[in-house]
Amino acid sequence: EMSNTYASRVTSAYATGKKLLTGNYGNDGFSQQMASVAALIAGGLNTSVYVVGTGGFDTHVQQVTPDGTGSGAHTNLLGQVADGIAQFQSDMIQLDQYGPKISDRVVGFTVSEFGRRPHDNNSNGTDHGAASVQFAFGTQINGGVFGDPPKLDVNDLDSNGDLKVQIDFRSVYLTLLTDWFGMTLTDAQAVLENQNTLPNPIGALIKPAAGVSPTAPISLSLSVYPNPMASSANVSLSLPNNAYTEIELSSMDGKNVQQILARTMPAGSYTIPLTTDVPSGAYLLSLRSGSDRMARVIEVIR
Repeated sequence: EMSNTYASRVTSAYATGKKLLTGNYGNDGFSQQMASVAALIAGGLNTSVYVVGTGGFDTHVQQVTPDGTGSGAHTNLLGQVADGIAQFQSDMIQLDQYGPKISDRVVGFTVSEFGRRPHDNNSNGTDHGAASVQFAFGTQINGGVFGDPPKLDVNDLDSNGDLKVQIDFRSVYLTLLTDWFGMTLTDAQAVLENQNTLPNPIGALIKPAAGVSPTAPISLSLSVYPNPMASSANVSLSLPNNAYTEIELSSMDGKNVQQILARTMPAGSYTIPLTTDVPSGAYLLSLRSGSDRMARVIEVIR
């Protein structure tokens, strides 16, 4: 029963959120995974961490074409990752129009299990190395390069011929746990199993949390404009509490005609587009948020 309820909630969030996306995602597996995560976030699923992945980077050969133009397996894979992230981030920003800024609540970063050596292995590729790069993205990430790029000197390698590591990848994890998820440093270190050589978090990676100004308590409200409406209108609502929220359009005899919203919503004020093809007549717009209920009569004129 619990699994069925969970699956139903995930399916509902995905279906609701997918309608709100505008990104032009590629057909590759990584881009489609990013599109699915974007839909689940847009649909209000309260999952704290999503993990997506793509393989194929362990090429060693033909990472670029022999003519050195930059095309090849490695370039194509990096292109898919870059485009998938770009479309996802664009969607997060576009979703801000529907309520409290979703883009400010989402950050992402890349992880790889190995780096690459800086020199060609005579097969138009490179072999495994010690150092790599990590990309962090989101409106709450301080843009820039962390580390010291001038020290990434191909003429100053370690004893194995690899680039020298500048930032311990565990410091990125510590930063996310403390500065994003709000853990104490002690708890974050415990999550990483209290290893004896844990580094410090990266202090400037994530922007300081924005202050929240005191506001008057929000009351439950629901309205539609214009009313009467033709085929489209805007539904405005205010929610006093975080709650699973549903908005439905039904006939006056109580038969459900159209589900407009079904997801967990943070407290706040929202404007949601309503498009319908129902015949002319009077309908009931019902709002259920947690234990609170509200309804409005709307008229459709064709």
